[in-house]
Amino acid sequence: MDRHQLRCAETDLTLRWSSRQSLNSHRLPKRTGKDGVIYEWRVYEIIPGKKRLLNERFANHTTRLFKKHGMEVVGFWESVIGGRTNTLYYMLAFKNLGHREDAWNSFSSDPEWQEVASSSEKDGPLIASIKNMVLKPTQYSPMQ
Repeated sequence: MDRHQLRCAETDLTLRWSSRQSLNSHRLPKRTGKDGVIYEWRVYEIIPGKKRLLNERFANHTTRLFKKHGMEVVGFWESVIGGRTNTLYYMLAFKNLGHREDAWNSFSSDPEWQEVASSSEKDGPLIASIKNMVLKPTQYSPMQ
């Protein structure tokens, strides 16, 4: 792929992402008080050979449990260009930092989640490492 094709692919992906965000922005948590919506970006380095199992766990259990505990999924991504193939990226939206803390505490102590995690890792862990960061939109971000 030459530079022109790469720029076109990047532009296409950016436009698709921007359009998707505009369509889905009405589903994100609403501002509460002086704090606005915050986003948590999570990066999972997957144990080699465990990607299918992790994707199945998210598709069949985790996303439903996130919703149960008030965690709004913005999206999930895998790298196409410029990243590692054994990595899962995803973003969650929260009303504020307190909501994020309460939701994660509730999720992690849920007996259903504990059973799902335990049974899906009976042959060993699925994730080698987790990195995260909490982000707030800039004043000019369409994701306010």
